[in-house]
Amino acid sequence: DPRGRRGGVISALSSELFLSTARARRSSSARGATRPCPRTIHAAAAASGPTGDPRGRRGAAATRRLHGMSTSSPRIASMFYRLCVVAASASALRVTVLGGTGYVGSRVCEKLVSKGHDVTSVSKSGSKPDGAWADKVTFVANDLTRGPREGLEAAVGAPDVCVSCVGTVGFDGRGLEVGNGVANVRAAEALAKMALQRYVYVSVASEVAAAKGWLPDYLGFYFAAKGDAEKAVADAVGEANAYFVKPSFIYGGDSFGLFPPRVASGYGSAIEELLSGGVFTTLADVLPGLLGVAFRPPVSVDAVAEAVVRQALGECSENALDGTVAINAAADAPAATGLTDFIGTFKDSSGEPMFSK
Repeated sequence: DPRGRRGGVISALSSELFLSTARARRSSSARGATRPCPRTIHAAAAASGPTGDPRGRRGAAATRRLHGMSTSSPRIASMFYRLCVVAASASALRVTVLGGTGYVGSRVCEKLVSKGHDVTSVSKSGSKPDGAWADKVTFVANDLTRGPREGLEAAVGAPDVCVSCVGTVGFDGRGLEVGNGVANVRAAEALAKMALQRYVYVSVASEVAAAKGWLPDYLGFYFAAKGDAEKAVADAVGEANAYFVKPSFIYGGDSFGLFPPRVASGYGSAIEELLSGGVFTTLADVLPGLLGVAFRPPVSVDAVAEAVVRQALGECSENALDGTVAINAAADAPAATGLTDFIGTFKDSSGEPMFSK
């Protein structure tokens, strides 16, 4: 079992249960008794959900076979109960989120714990955000770029899956190189020793990176560092297990900001709706470099977080979600309605909308 010790425990319990049941059935046949014990089997099955196993039809089939076993042994019922409990816990993944207190990372953590997974956030501050969901997350402080390798390895733990939302923006080339490249490369090197199922990294849209010649020279460090991080992730787990979410501009939240740049949800949604079709899509397709990028719609931070979570949990088969359209599709995000909602606030004296889209 790729999940390690828990898989071994399940295997051992299953073998013990099979052997004990076989012995009990032989003993029962020798006595001429064939009394089933559906009550204990039902109680044990209920411990892991309506199918008797969180893994679906195969678990349901196993439960039906157990229902047919002719035994009333309390020991066997106890073992079956333990097996169900361990199987249920094995369905929860251990996920380490690098940058789990940040703009995207905190939302990723919240979504993961809401699905019952064991989440550890590693960030420079290790601070705990507000919200009841944060009580279910383990917060660890580690700079990623400083200190001994042993400290970094202890901080990231032994996860099944890693998500990196680590990144920085600014005007200092070296700061961009360290915050986007060095931090992620060191983390990936530490995690390369782990048997990770998947490694998800929030990078930048290829179209934006391709337009770097239109941007100030210091941003070249930013794009180079993002490329270094992507390579380190792929080297750590192999290309098949490396996943990338690559947004252009992310909006969301309740406020505006410059450092780092932030656009509130309502305004961002209006821009996304405006740029998501018609002439703006055509302009984005035909205009060169940064001019084309300027007409691409931004993407909601909630859609980015949902896409990251689906990749982390193996619910998305695409290894790279590049740009707003791909991210929204993977996240099943609803169409942006910010512009329509804004227009709808204008009403005439009778309360009817003054304008239509």
